[in-house]
This record gives sequence, structure tokens and C-alpha cells, in this order.
Amino acid sequence: MINVNKEFETPVRDRVPYYVKSRVKELMDERGLSINEVARKSGLKYDTVKSYYDDNVQKPDSYTRAVLCATLDCELSDLEELVFHEEFLPNKKSTEKVQIKYETSTEKV
Repeated sequence: MINVNKEFETPVRDRVPYYVKSRVKELMDERGLSINEVARKSGLKYDTVKSYYDDNVQKPDSYTRAVLCATLDCELSDLEELVFHEEFLPNKKSTEKVQIKYETSTEKV
């Protein structure tokens, strides 16, 4: 019988202290572009552009991101940023640096 560590019973997405945040809204606002304009210029569906604008993309795909980069005249790294989850900062301000210590176990299962 395999002994499952309870710490890892939750999905990985709920244990990772970072998430990828879309910067499409910021880029579009900086350029004075609406969702309709970007959809028209890019050939992407309105709902697709809106989901990136609202940072509500479940599964970002490389084609859409490439088209958005071409339309917004930016690099792929400009579209997204890695953000630290606030809930992983107990009693700390989000501006404080946090050192994360990862421990590995040598125990065989």
C-alpha cells in the first residue's frame, strides 16, 4: 500500500505560490485600444480578446499570444508577469521580499 502525503492531496495549482497575470489590459490601455479594435486588427474573436483583457484565460495558447504580440507590437514577455499569491504571505506586506525554502525528502515510499 502506498502512503500518500496529505500535503500533496490538493491540486498543484492550489499549492504554487505564484500565478501568471495577463498584462493585456495594461498594454491595450497604454495604446488606447479597445477590445473591439484589437479583435478587428488581430482577427481574433471578441470573446478571446476580452478573456485576455479581463485576465480570465483558462488555457492560454501560443498562437493567440503570438497574434496579440504582433497586434500590440510587444514581446511575449510583455504580455504576462509572474505574481506572488498574497495568501502565501502571512503577516507580510506584498512589497516585502519573502524567502521560500523548499525541502526535499529522501524517504522512500
